[in-house]
Amino acid sequence: MKKTKKKVLFISYEYTFGTFSGNGVLAASTVRGFLNDSDFDDDAMTTTEILVVCARPTELEEELRMEKEEEEVKEVNTDDDHHIPRVLSVPVPKSKWGRLDKTCAYEEFATNVSEKQLVAIVKFRADVVLGVDWSSLEVYERIRKRYQEEEDGFSPPPPLTYLNYRVFTLHDESHRALEQRMITASTHVICLCINDAKFLRDAFVGGDDGK
Repeated sequence: MKKTKKKVLFISYEYTFGTFSGNGVLAASTVRGFLNDSDFDDDAMTTTEILVVCARPTELEEELRMEKEEEEVKEVNTDDDHHIPRVLSVPVPKSKWGRLDKTCAYEEFATNVSEKQLVAIVKFRADVVLGVDWSSLEVYERIRKRYQEEEDGFSPPPPLTYLNYRVFTLHDESHRALEQRMITASTHVICLCINDAKFLRDAFVGGDDGK
């Protein structure tokens, strides 16, 4: 029986470029887990292909401008090997690197996604989007808008699943609106532990709505 392919768009501010926290380590581990899953079951009927969109710190604003204008679509795999993720890196100011709170370059992460990258993302035709923490939402919104601008208007944007690696509001109330928007935009929310899930449910959902 022919295997089916599941396409996943994985958005994470931190991934493999200048990793500085557990988020980057966990993001890379999550992707590896998806890609290696079928290795343990030769009879599995589904394989997973992943396209990663992540931020990449750059030193100078001039370099950032040039990279945005000439950003190449970097794809790690060239032989259609589904065990190797394709990675699109988005330049962000290095001056804001090394933090994950609201002072990070999450806005630049979204605005600096190039047109070539948006075209590649839409062409990938993901079945689902996995967004790590609230900082991935603005990128998803740009992708969703790009889908809506497609001439055929035939393919709806893939649904967003919120991968909650860290609950920022738990320690800083100024992140409440950011995390609320992420939960509202998501069809599903996945947390690392029951306590985080309970906090998000009580703080933002107010009950069990199926997320």
